[in-house]
Amino acid sequence: MLDAALSIIKEDGPTALLGGLGPTVVGYGIEGAMKFGVYEVCKPIMINLIKGSRGAAYIAASVFAGAVASILLCPMESTRIRQVTDPGYADKGLLTAFPQLVKEEGLGPMFSGIWAMLSKQVCVYLCLRSEMERGSYLFS
Repeated sequence: MLDAALSIIKEDGPTALLGGLGPTVVGYGIEGAMKFGVYEVCKPIMINLIKGSRGAAYIAASVFAGAVASILLCPMESTRIRQVTDPGYADKGLLTAFPQLVKEEGLGPMFSGIWAMLSKQVCVYLCLRSEMERGSYLFS
């Protein structure tokens, strides 16, 4: 891995390793905030809707939160991928690349990876939240 990083630095300069950093930071910041926030808002709602099973309510809340967060993350991921794979976008920052991409292709293609994103992020968050909730009962 070190050899690959050194090769990239030698051929393209050290800034090449930072390609796509803007959309990554912004996208995952929003995604993390939304996962947590939507989950906490949905938890009591789901408990009221799904009577008799707190576990099922927590799972439903985590699935919903993971889906909302993934939908919001998808445009940032599309921008990041374009920045690191398309030389025409490589030197553009988030505030330039994102509007240009929307102008050229529209909003629809920004969500082309939504199914892959949902299949990964929702499952991971479901497992994470259910284990965290289960763990909180052990220490309360």
